[in-house]
Amino acid sequence: MKMIILVRHATAMDRGNEVPDFERTLIKKGKKESQKMAQRFKKYQLKPEVWITSAASRAVETAYIFADILEFPRNKILMDEVLYDKNSSESYIELIKSLPGSKNSVIFFGHDPGISECATTLVKNFQLDFPKAGVEGITLLLKDWKRLQEGEGYLTLIEFPGSHKGISRILHRNLTDLISLQNQNIFCI
Repeated sequence: MKMIILVRHATAMDRGNEVPDFERTLIKKGKKESQKMAQRFKKYQLKPEVWITSAASRAVETAYIFADILEFPRNKILMDEVLYDKNSSESYIELIKSLPGSKNSVIFFGHDPGISECATTLVKNFQLDFPKAGVEGITLLLKDWKRLQEGEGYLTLIEFPGSHKGISRILHRNLTDLISLQNQNIFCI
């Protein structure tokens, strides 16, 4: 089994403040959102093995806040400009497929629309706007990242800073499907 965790960067400076988009940093609200979401994520006791962030300032800051709270060394976070330059589902999928088979979990820090597109691509019948500082976990019944296919992921973790209607229903449906499939696999052996 493999797990992908997607984290959208938290609230940053507004565009047009004479700061290039790539260099926009988190505002005070964004830093608080990141801390809040990292603390919530910590309660799941998941330890992502591979950390990859967009090289844009706001994504890096979000990743660093998560790393500090989850006690992951900042210097082991990989920065990839493709998550900013080619902000698409395809970029995420390419990176996922390139992961070493010995690693079972990855956490990405990125931007919309690419991060939302990635979740929509990986999880069948799933579409939900990904808010800033949102966290989604997708479980895959794979042994090798290279075998990743569209629509074969199951949403097994979802945490958004505010309230969002329908989240528990979506999560319940995905978990039920995953458990059902696991049971089928057990009884078919």
